[in-house]
Amino acid sequence: MSLNGLRSSLNEELLRFLWRQWSQLGIAGDVEYRDSWIIDPEAVLLFTLEMGRCDPRLFDEVIDWTVRNGRWISLQRLKNLAEHANDEVKRTLAAFASVVDSHDTKRRWRSVSHYPDQAADHETLFFMDVSGTPLPMIGEPDRDFVQMGFVRPQAVLRGLSVPVPMEPPTNLLFKLRSLFGLAPRAEIAAYLMTHSNGRASVISRSTVYSHPPVHDALGELTSSGLIYAQGRGLFTIDVERWQRFLEVPSPLPVWVEWPRVFEALSELVRFLSESDKMQMSEYLLRSRMLTLNESLRDKLSNSGIANPFLRPSNLDEAIETLPDRVRQLMDQLNREKIATPGA
Repeated sequence: MSLNGLRSSLNEELLRFLWRQWSQLGIAGDVEYRDSWIIDPEAVLLFTLEMGRCDPRLFDEVIDWTVRNGRWISLQRLKNLAEHANDEVKRTLAAFASVVDSHDTKRRWRSVSHYPDQAADHETLFFMDVSGTPLPMIGEPDRDFVQMGFVRPQAVLRGLSVPVPMEPPTNLLFKLRSLFGLAPRAEIAAYLMTHSNGRASVISRSTVYSHPPVHDALGELTSSGLIYAQGRGLFTIDVERWQRFLEVPSPLPVWVEWPRVFEALSELVRFLSESDKMQMSEYLLRSRMLTLNESLRDKLSNSGIANPFLRPSNLDEAIETLPDRVRQLMDQLNREKIATPGA
């Protein structure tokens, strides 16, 4: 399979994955099946801002969803995640936030709409197909996106998104946020419910919150008797008690470190896009693929899904093995039950 063919196939599978995530959260779309993991709203939103450029309908349905359900999004955590994104994603986030803010009477998204230090110095077509070919511009351009260097039609919101359903285990974070608000307590509870125990430093890294608020929240929750300090900095929770209270059935959903998974997927998508455009020798391409394999191995290890990039690659097999490893990765995301992670 050519790199362009692999890119198109990967983008199609990622869009299928994203449609399913958002359909479970309430956008206008059929739920293909219920996943077995906890959906991370900020991480999936930021990744959609990148991948949604290959699907205008998905992108605008997510705007529609955010106008209706944006109160459940932690803007501070979203900005924490965006710190590691590239310039195009940051500018997309700013334009997206401006559109949402224009429909939000509380103007919560205004701080995000001014996120980039500066706009682009030139304009590019925003939407493209799965192969990366830009889609033609039809109609009047959206001013919020033009300010960030992108040309796309004005967003038309259909108003078909529904409130986030709280019952599905995939949406556990939303149910916890309805109890605890947008502070780290919701993520702390979800993490401890899906792990035997946890330390403040590990929970902080996994939830992408800074250490001080996580440490303080753990202390307050311990004082309330809702979680328990085991000594040596370990904290645990009475899972069955929380399940009964929250009415979450067994088996509990899986905790996946989505920021790391999406970071790996973004790197993979960018690699395929850039390599397809660049003229390079086969030796250089194989060398870059070895570096890619090592980077994806590190990002996906202990992320909560099985890691197809664990096995070392070499120059002789680098090109030949990449499509199979990509397929194994997407099989993890687009089947009803994920495999038990090996690392």
